[in-house]
Amino acid sequence: MELTQLIQFKAIAENNSISIASKKLHISQPALSTSLKKLETELEIQLFDHTKNKIILNEAGKIALKHANLILNQSEVMKEELINYKQKYLKTKIGFCDPGPMWYCAPFFSSIINEIQYESYLSNTDEIKVLLDEKYDLTISSKPLNHLEIESIPFVEERMYLSVDKSHPLAKESSISLQDTRIKEITRFYIPGYYYTKKQKPYWEELQKTINFTIYTDYFIFCQALNDPNVITTTTRLVRHYRHDGNNRVLIPIIDNQMKIMYYISYLKINKNKLTPFIDLIKNSVVNI
Repeated sequence: MELTQLIQFKAIAENNSISIASKKLHISQPALSTSLKKLETELEIQLFDHTKNKIILNEAGKIALKHANLILNQSEVMKEELINYKQKYLKTKIGFCDPGPMWYCAPFFSSIINEIQYESYLSNTDEIKVLLDEKYDLTISSKPLNHLEIESIPFVEERMYLSVDKSHPLAKESSISLQDTRIKEITRFYIPGYYYTKKQKPYWEELQKTINFTIYTDYFIFCQALNDPNVITTTTRLVRHYRHDGNNRVLIPIIDNQMKIMYYISYLKINKNKLTPFIDLIKNSVVNI
């Protein structure tokens, strides 16, 4: 006996008609009739009384329908419990402290693993608490998390680049400091509230004494501004892989330590064995960037 047989039997019983049930189930009448006969053969009893225009459940059929409903309802309960289990235990939930590493990693992970949930969280989030509460299986954090139940390992160092047109006088530099007196103006795309942004803020405020900033929060308008060969902007080691500033631009490493940040993979120690294959995947994703 199969669940499909019970579903089809129930449809016939509820409609008192094989033809109506076949239309609702999108199968042929002969196939549905065969399925019913097979079920009755397996149960060794007739389930319907046949009249000229319809079929009606007999007493045996009513008993069978009662049990069919119980079985079908229980199968739905089983499916729901398994879905909940899958979401809780088989899906890897990742929290990113900054959108930069998330936007770099997310397409890479999604292309090879389906069961992943990820999101970025703001800098006022208690990173230790979200791990202990199992909101995330692991986080990409801006610092090692100091807790006996948590392990943190280095992930990737994020650093900044100056993006200039190939015709710009700075384009030939192999590296540069933002304190270079030749830098008079910088156009920036700004996302507030994250760790990398927070770390940079004091240094940007210091640089405002010598550099004029144009700030964009609309990404589309910012990209349009990059068409101007006179515009100088910044990007990062990770961002440059998904934000293309144009073939006419050169990226120059910025040497200022204030513009670097080390990201860490953090997770509960008790989950280490389960997460090790995925952690290795994450680390390998940034080996050659």
